[in-house]
Amino acid sequence: MPALVLVSAKGSPGVTTAAAALAAVAASAGAAAGGGLLAELDPSGGSVQVQAAGPAAWGLVDAAGRLRRQASADAIRDHVTVLPPGVPVLLAPPAGHIAESVIGSGGERWLTALRAAGADVVVDGGRWEPSQRTAGRILGADIVGLVCRPTVAGVETARLALDRLRAVARAPVAVVVVGRRPYAPDEIAQHLDVPLGGALAWDPRAVATLWGDGVTGRWLRSSLARSATATRATLADLVVRSQALAGARPPAGASPQAPVR
Repeated sequence: MPALVLVSAKGSPGVTTAAAALAAVAASAGAAAGGGLLAELDPSGGSVQVQAAGPAAWGLVDAAGRLRRQASADAIRDHVTVLPPGVPVLLAPPAGHIAESVIGSGGERWLTALRAAGADVVVDGGRWEPSQRTAGRILGADIVGLVCRPTVAGVETARLALDRLRAVARAPVAVVVVGRRPYAPDEIAQHLDVPLGGALAWDPRAVATLWGDGVTGRWLRSSLARSATATRATLADLVVRSQALAGARPPAGASPQAPVR
């Protein structure tokens, strides 16, 4: 799964934790291939450094300076921090006004550079709205995961955002549900008429372990890690199916070819 962007429509449904969990299982599965890169492109400010109690090393700022000249993989790789342990992260500054400015300066070049830098990229896009001046940060994604909680309010805000998100992303959109109550993830996807990208377990203990200790054997055995592994596989399958379908479509304006006899 080359490039996954996770966003929310409103509130705090757990986008950063979901992105970190997906990047963590990707890093564990494909560390030798450079997989599992997490990038913070949340215009409200980064939170990984705060959650994981790490040093201030905001690689996003330095990467943005390089991207103004060229959208290269090195602009990303040279500024990655491993935080929490086992998860390579491009950290954003926690101050919203600074993060928004930095993300905006990279324009639509972020995903191009990120895809070149990592075999398995997960982007924490934070709360997304089409009116944001950084709304184009999702462009170039192979799939966009709309994160929501399984509540009436969570599902309704997701529903209202879907059409606008699809229009801007120009990529498949799937719903990623955090928790299973009071409504089942399959039921939510059916109601939204959108593919189910996965259901992440509501596991506060595993969340604390990930932020505190990183990708340990204990964390990989948690319900959060297992559900993140399943979600990653489902999202990757949706990307493959979407690409296959796009390849099967005739070019716009073309007439169907007669069968070869």
